[in-house]
Amino acid sequence: TAAHCVADYNGTGVRIKAGSTTSVQNPYNDEFIISKRVIVHEKYKTEGIDLALIELSKPITVSSSIKPVEVLDPEMDSLIYNNPV
Repeated sequence: TAAHCVADYNGTGVRIKAGSTTSVQNPYNDEFIISKRVIVHEKYKTEGIDLALIELSKPITVSSSIKPVEVLDPEMDSLIYNNPV
C-alpha cells in the first residue's frame, strides 16, 4: 500500500477491506481484517518512497470477489521500466 495512508499508525489496528473498491459495505462480498503489523519503507520520510507493507492478523479468504493480485516477474518488470510509453 502507499506509506502516506498508514504512516501515522503504530502498526496495529488498520482495518483492511477485501472484496470491493467502494466504501459501501457489502456483507455478502466484503471481508474485514485488522492489521497485525505495518511496515513503512525506511526512506519514506527522507526520500519519499511511498511504500508500506501490511501484515494481516489472519489470512484473507479467496472467493469470487476476493482474488490475489498477480505480481510481474522481474524480467517483465525490467522490460516495462526500461521502455516507457
